[in-house]
Amino acid sequence: MKNRILEVEDLKKSFGSVKALQGASFHVDEGEVVALLGDNGAGKSTLIKTISGVYPADSGKIRLNGKEVTVKKPRDAMELGIETIHQDSSLAPDLSIARNLFLGREPVRFSKLGLFAPIDMESINKQAVELLKRVGISKSLSADAPVSLLSGGERQSISISRAMQFFAKIIILDEPTNNLG
Repeated sequence: MKNRILEVEDLKKSFGSVKALQGASFHVDEGEVVALLGDNGAGKSTLIKTISGVYPADSGKIRLNGKEVTVKKPRDAMELGIETIHQDSSLAPDLSIARNLFLGREPVRFSKLGLFAPIDMESINKQAVELLKRVGISKSLSADAPVSLLSGGERQSISISRAMQFFAKIIILDEPTNNLG
C-alpha cells in the first residue's frame, strides 16, 4: 500500500460573499502525479494557494503523512516540504539563474556574521550547474545568465529546479504547461 502523502478534507475559502472553495477534498499518494481540472473560476488556483499558504483556509483539514498541519503562510508550507510553482512565475528576471534557484535561501560564508554574511556565490553557481543538468536542460546555460534571457519554458524549468533543489516532498504546479513551447 502506498503512503498517503497529502490529504485535503473539506477545505473552504471565501472572499467576502464569494465562496471560492466549498468543501474541496482529495488525496495524493507518494509518487503519484495528480492533475486538477476545471473551468476558469472553479477554484483551482485558490485551492493551490490555500494549500501553499498564500491564503489561510477558512475551515477544513490538511494532512501530511497522516498528520494534520496548519499552513498560514508560504513559509509554513515550505518548511513542511510543500513547494509551489505559481502560474505567475516567481522568478526575478534581473537576477541570475543561480540566484533565482536559491532566492531567499542562499548559502553564506562566515555565517557568524548573521545578516551581513556574504553569499557563497561559488557554491551557488556550482550547485546551479549540477541542478540544471539533473532536470534535463540541455542548452548550455551559464549559471550567471540573467533569467530575462530565457524562454518561457526554460523559466518554468528553473522554477521546477528550485523546488527540487530543496527536496520538496510535494511540488504543486499552478498552470504547469504555461509558457511551454
